[in-house]
Amino acid sequence: IPRELSAYLIGIIIFRVYGDRPLGNRPAVAIAAFMACLWAATLNPFVELACALVFAPLIVRASLSFGKASWAIGAGALSYPLYATHVPALQLAKLFGASPAWSFAFASLLAIAVTRLFETRRKPKAAPPALAAGELASA
Repeated sequence: IPRELSAYLIGIIIFRVYGDRPLGNRPAVAIAAFMACLWAATLNPFVELACALVFAPLIVRASLSFGKASWAIGAGALSYPLYATHVPALQLAKLFGASPAWSFAFASLLAIAVTRLFETRRKPKAAPPALAAGELASA
């Protein structure tokens, strides 16, 4: 929890400094920076800590200035069902002696099924009706 909490707090600080201002529109640079951080994090624990606490929040912040791509929206919709179902799915696959590749495929298909069954059928809630000026004054 301390590592996640500190990254969260650093994200808040970055937002306070930069606000909603775009940090550029260079997706290739953000992807390259992310890949460099993944590689650099293997060098030693201090570099890993710097990547997790400083560079990861900056990369996330920089990616907010990109336009929304349909694949990103789909991946975002799958992220929570995958998070919520991957451990039981992997344990079930392991119980039946499945290889890691089949376990991964099973967990992914289960997340897709959960998303399709629950998320796509959910209807957005209607916004509450606005109060008329007369109703607001009498309330």
